[in-house]
Amino acid sequence: MYNRAACALQHLSAGASELRWIVSPTTPESGNPPTPSVEPASNSGEQPASSGDTLFLVGAVPLAVMIGSGLFFKRLPEGLQHRIEQIVLDPVHRWVALGVAAVFAAITAVAIVREIGHARLVAGWNFFRNLGPTGLLGLLNLVMPPLAGLALLWAMGATNIGPWMKSHGAIAVVVYAVAFAVLAGLSLLPTYAQAALGGWAFGVAWGLPAALVGFVGGALIGYGLARRLSGDRIEAIIDKKPKWKAVRDALVGTSAQAGDANWKNNFWRSTGMIALLRLPPNSPFAFTNTLMASVKVPAVEFGLGTMLGMLPRTAIAVIIGAGLSTFSKSNLESAAPKWLWAVGIGVTLAIVLIVGIIANKAIDRMSKGQSTS
Repeated sequence: MYNRAACALQHLSAGASELRWIVSPTTPESGNPPTPSVEPASNSGEQPASSGDTLFLVGAVPLAVMIGSGLFFKRLPEGLQHRIEQIVLDPVHRWVALGVAAVFAAITAVAIVREIGHARLVAGWNFFRNLGPTGLLGLLNLVMPPLAGLALLWAMGATNIGPWMKSHGAIAVVVYAVAFAVLAGLSLLPTYAQAALGGWAFGVAWGLPAALVGFVGGALIGYGLARRLSGDRIEAIIDKKPKWKAVRDALVGTSAQAGDANWKNNFWRSTGMIALLRLPPNSPFAFTNTLMASVKVPAVEFGLGTMLGMLPRTAIAVIIGAGLSTFSKSNLESAAPKWLWAVGIGVTLAIVLIVGIIANKAIDRMSKGQSTS
């Protein structure tokens, strides 16, 4: 009753305001037509909570549990491991589990689409199309390495690659480094498994420099490919968005030639940021190559920063690989110390925080500059 009365009074007030504007088209003070006042709608009751969050949780939580059970299978209790093995080995249960996972994935996708909205989806698709070949390359950078890593581990058990590498000395080291560079540069193999393979086959003394050469070579190959495909397309998109341009310049510097006044600052800024992005053990190697090439980070700074940033994680992977008796997925997972994942997550969060602070400061400086001008 009270809500209806309030709505009626609001409509009467709006109607009276419109009538005054029609009857008296000018005001004595300014001679201009007054702007009709529009009062905000009354909010007499609380809005019902959106079902989007609930729908997302219904789909995402069970899906995350299923995926996490597969990723951290060896760390689960033995009873739960035995139960999961029974489900996977039984054909009927396996297909039922896949069907349930597909249902939860579909629910999650529907929730995300509802939350984003049709207009934003269309805008996102148009943006992806504007990226051209670079967008497709970025997707391949994220999808291909994990799948190819499984193929590498299978090949090590099904072929004689491992014994051949162990028995051919320096020739195998050169072949390994070249293959590492090509396959990593083309996003065909994950870097962690390849670095551990070098440690297992050659030991730390030869495996570490060979893996590092493979890393830097692969980064430069991926960089050159992405630079060729992207052209000036990404640069043109960034230049149209002042905030994006300010963030890019703050993170990796502006384009400056040797001898320019700000060349030294830009050189170390770009090198340091590349090294920082390469530092986390779970940093996407191939995607970073494409991203840095697309925003035109200079090749020298890119290569040097890659070498500095990849050194710690490469050494850890090589040392872990050197301690394996047999190179396999299960041995590689069990040999990794438990603290490694925690440290990796902590380093990743710290770097995200640092990058976020730098980006926010750049946007604030740009906003203050626009306001003063």
